[in-house]
Amino acid sequence: MKIKLFFFFLLFAFRMSGIYGQLAIDVGYMGSTFSSNKFRPIIKAFNSYLPNSSKAMKKMNYMNGLHFSISSTQLPVNIYAEYNGTFVSLSGKRLINSSNNQYNYIFNYSDNAVGAGLLSGNANIVKVGASLLYNFVSIKQYTTDNSKRLLLKGDNFLSFKPYFDFRLGAEEDRVNASLRLFANIPLKKTDISGISTAMDPENRAGLDQSDLNQKLTTFGISFILHNKRY
Repeated sequence: MKIKLFFFFLLFAFRMSGIYGQLAIDVGYMGSTFSSNKFRPIIKAFNSYLPNSSKAMKKMNYMNGLHFSISSTQLPVNIYAEYNGTFVSLSGKRLINSSNNQYNYIFNYSDNAVGAGLLSGNANIVKVGASLLYNFVSIKQYTTDNSKRLLLKGDNFLSFKPYFDFRLGAEEDRVNASLRLFANIPLKKTDISGISTAMDPENRAGLDQSDLNQKLTTFGISFILHNKRY
């Protein structure tokens, strides 16, 4: 039901954008972080298991991302469809396996989100918008000694994404840019206890079940290029 509702919003946004003639095609870079990051204590605990010769895994402080959207441009409140891809890859290097061979351990997090939304303040320097996104989260581990990929957690959920756009350049320019401050707020919690079990079997991080069942809320900033098409 959620997927059907989401695709209805996507179709609605594309149709309304076409009806009103002028379209904006946006592409941009996103940088974000978790508002409450329980991956960091798990990673810190994971590093405590490593031998001194290993290279520790970096903290999960920052994630990269890509933004793409298509929208109407001539309405008091414009309608758009968007895609956000967020990802991070971290590695612990020169670990030692049971055969006394070195290998690397790689931790991958990705969130592919698609949805539709509204953007107000058409001619203003500061615009306010919000979208409803459907998120496809995948958290995997990969070990180079056996080339084995293991899905630690996969989850799908709806999220609410409010944001503020600060326009750079004139509104009438065919190509301009904006800085976007945003948050992506899931409407349900995700259980990451399997990640803790895999990376910190002794629970050296001291996390309880409530810590491991949380909303994967993120906030960040985007730099977006707007290209208007007629």
